[in-house]
Parts: sequence; C-alpha cells; structure tokens
Amino acid sequence: MTASLATFILLAVAAYLLAGVLVALPAATVFMRRLEPYGAPVPLRVRLILLPGMIALWPVILARIAGRKAVEDQA
Repeated sequence: MTASLATFILLAVAAYLLAGVLVALPAATVFMRRLEPYGAPVPLRVRLILLPGMIALWPVILARIAGRKAVEDQA
C-alpha cells in the first residue's frame, strides 16, 4: 500500500465520520421525535448511548429524518 492510498483511505474515513457527527448530533437532540414517533420521550443518557450508532449509520438516520419509512414500517 502506498502512502498516498493510505492517506486517501484515512481522509475518506474521517470525512464519513465527520458527516456522521454532523447528522447525529442534531438527530439526537432535535429530531428524535421524528425518528421514534410512537416511543416515550428519550432520556439524555439513552441518546448518548445511541449516538455512536447514529454516527456510524448516518445515511439511514438522514433518510429517516427526511421522511422515508423503515422497511418493517411499510405495510
């Protein structure tokens, strides 16, 4: 592996994680009701536990915020 390829991979992972943070923080604070509309109010400690998963799965979270339903909700 060349140094330039390693740098590219590292920058790509960093960009993905940065995008995840930029989506997950507002999702955990403002859009939690839209993500789980029928659930009880989500306490802060639960939101902190969910945050790493939201960062990793930010494309799914972004789609849910935009209004796309999950596959199991479509019937």
